[in-house]
Amino acid sequence: MNIKYKLIIGIACISFGLVWPMEESITIDPLRCSYEVDENGYKYMSIIEGSLWPVYKKAIYDRSSDEQIGYINGILNDHTSPTPFIGFINQLYVRKNFRKKGFGTRLMHHLCADFKQLKVEEIRLRVKKNNQAAIDLYEKFGFKKDGERGITNNYLLMTRKQKD
Repeated sequence: MNIKYKLIIGIACISFGLVWPMEESITIDPLRCSYEVDENGYKYMSIIEGSLWPVYKKAIYDRSSDEQIGYINGILNDHTSPTPFIGFINQLYVRKNFRKKGFGTRLMHHLCADFKQLKVEEIRLRVKKNNQAAIDLYEKFGFKKDGERGITNNYLLMTRKQKD
């Protein structure tokens, strides 16, 4: 599998509200990740890296070409702190030629299930107000609008409480 090696760091994105450009692919070290194949033959690679603020990455690959279709990444707060164990979605990206085919939904299903297994109590994200397709997807997964952010309040904050 030919993988482009790019690094995406999301901590500043959450902490300072900075906007990072969307990348067409993310780097997942094939020697340190877990692999799975779904019932339709799509391949997934995932990894959690770091200790204090672990970075979660999951990518989906085309079953025939091994081309990266899309990815989701986020960070986890320090679960040893007295605050709730929170996961943040930094980026959800699906390549243009694969959009409207359910890949964003697949990645969200995986993230929510993986975060639940990790005992994450709440998932938070930020989305541009004019990105109605993304807002609709997040609402489908039980995210609720929770405020606005950005220099011109052009982002919505959304939160989802994880169910047991």
